[in-house]
Parts: sequence; C-alpha cells; structure tokens
Amino acid sequence: MALNQPTCEAETRGYAAIGPVPPRWIEAADNYVRLHAAQEVHLSRRTMRDLEKLLDPAQFARIHRSTIVRLDAVRELRPLDDGDWEVVLGDGVRLTLTRSCKEGFETRLGGLA
Repeated sequence: MALNQPTCEAETRGYAAIGPVPPRWIEAADNYVRLHAAQEVHLSRRTMRDLEKLLDPAQFARIHRSTIVRLDAVRELRPLDDGDWEVVLGDGVRLTLTRSCKEGFETRLGGLA
C-alpha cells in the first residue's frame, strides 16, 4: 500500500497496522522511522529511502537526511543564519530544512519567500 493515500503504516510486533491518519512528518530513528500523525507516533522498519519512494512527491518532501514532511502541514518557513531554514508545522513542531534539501523542497512547495 502506498503512503500517498490518507493512511499511516506502523509495524508492531511484526504486524502492519494501517490507520486513517496521514503522517505530518517522518523522522529516522536508528533502525526504524517514526511517523508523526495527529497525536500519535508510529514506528516502521522501512528505511527513509524506501518511504520516500512510496510517498507522493506532490504531498511530501525530504527536508533533511533524517526528515520528511507533508507539505500541507507546513505553516511557516524562517531563514536561519547558517543558510538552513526552520520549518514550522501547523501544530508548532519546528524542523530544520538543510541547504542540501532546499532546492527539491522549494520546487515542491512552489518557491520560498
């Protein structure tokens, strides 16, 4: 099942649990990834690279080597002194957009202010 559908996949004790909530953002966590959806965090054993291939590029973008964000969850972008950007999500979560991911993110988002 592709993650571009409004679902979130998590693996618990070897079973895949599918829920109706799309992840707002995804982060690498050792041998897992954490899918942050609504008020819940789900774990999956997929790699960031595998997830990135499954996600709809019109809805998700990689902003850091260990972070993927859902574009419609982004509320604000703030430039940082070192050339990176702070990405603020609608729920107040703050993430970092690195310079190396900026071009791809900017293309998907439609430009940075």
